[in-house]
Amino acid sequence: MNVVQKRIVKITAIDFFYPVRKLFRKVWILPARKIDRITPLRFLFFTVTYTEYRWVSNQSLNPSNRTFLLLVMTAPILIIGILSAAGGAWPVLFFSILQVTFLRIAFHCIAAHDKDYECIVINGTDVVVETCYAGDVRQFCWNLPWVQLINRIDRWGNCHLLLRSGGKTIQVGQLITNEQRIALSHDLLKQFHRGV
Repeated sequence: MNVVQKRIVKITAIDFFYPVRKLFRKVWILPARKIDRITPLRFLFFTVTYTEYRWVSNQSLNPSNRTFLLLVMTAPILIIGILSAAGGAWPVLFFSILQVTFLRIAFHCIAAHDKDYECIVINGTDVVVETCYAGDVRQFCWNLPWVQLINRIDRWGNCHLLLRSGGKTIQVGQLITNEQRIALSHDLLKQFHRGV
């Protein structure tokens, strides 16, 4: 089961460009001799709070264990096929090779989704969504007030979450269970209403 990792991070930082911005705001009215009076630098401290949701695909087998499991599964199939062909039932060998080929294709498809992940970061003004499915990485950055959360429930009771903004729609929560998607939709609605 994939677990949604929710993190609320508060970062206190120093705005080093505050004196420069203040200087450039007033530089057109300040004579050159008054610029030296801004030498005591004033830094503005600010706190950034953002919420991050991150989940990854379930990786129960690493590549070496997957190769070992494939060998363990295909060896008896091939042995039975070879022994049957030696006994005169040669079509069994053809179907055993076909079965091994389909197993190999299935394991290749599983390996292609090993590094799948989804990440949603919400701060006070922006929503950043990054998804990776089978090596295809997509990233969207939207303004928080313009993001719409669409919660669709199909006839089987499965929840599908869609985020839409600026004419672009992306489905999120594909790597988690239906109950986790429903909880995520409630949490995202609270985050979106808090940010507006």
